[in-house]
Amino acid sequence: MTFVAECTLGSSGRWLVIGGVSIRMLLFVLCFVATLPALCSRLKQTMRRPHVALAILFGMDLAAMAVVGWRHGNALAFVKADVTSFLTLALLPGFLATVNTKKRVERLMDCLFVSACALALVTAITHYALAFTTDEQIVALNEWMNQTSMGGLFTLTTGVQRVYFKSQIFLQVAILLGAYKITRSSGGVRTALYLCEGLLLFACILSYTRGFWLGLAISACLLLIF
Repeated sequence: MTFVAECTLGSSGRWLVIGGVSIRMLLFVLCFVATLPALCSRLKQTMRRPHVALAILFGMDLAAMAVVGWRHGNALAFVKADVTSFLTLALLPGFLATVNTKKRVERLMDCLFVSACALALVTAITHYALAFTTDEQIVALNEWMNQTSMGGLFTLTTGVQRVYFKSQIFLQVAILLGAYKITRSSGGVRTALYLCEGLLLFACILSYTRGFWLGLAISACLLLIF
């Protein structure tokens, strides 16, 4: 749950780096080691699942393409960055062996939803706070977001300030989870979910990332079809 929350909030996971080791790398290793016992006890059942087979095939293709890229002059630093960006898929077998009940799945869904709401709140607060900050402070914040690979700020021609975080890709997931939860809630919980949905949608708009908007539109259509 901590790993899911950090991925949902931490963008590239480099907001905290100690001696070259980022918080994302540390949590990855902890999750990998912690899920090994469950994976070993359910190894045959887990490895038979199509999700794992597809992940293994993708990993083999990724390794082959990395070698091809390196042999054609792609810098090793770029090859490493490309490969490590997909490394989280290595947690898939352990994830499937550990998160193996409906209750555990729902806990992770709730964790992702709450974390995405927190990110949306940070986005909204940043949007309004920028109206009361100096140009130097805005530049300093933007530089920090760029240096830590969190995202960035950009003033559009209309004067609106774009507030972009890489983790905002999870907003569309959270919006759909919220829609799912609303149909199964009532009273005050349902009202709170509606407010969260509005906040999530507002943050998605503030990202001014057309890919996020298109992803949300396609996801919403698929949700209605299903």
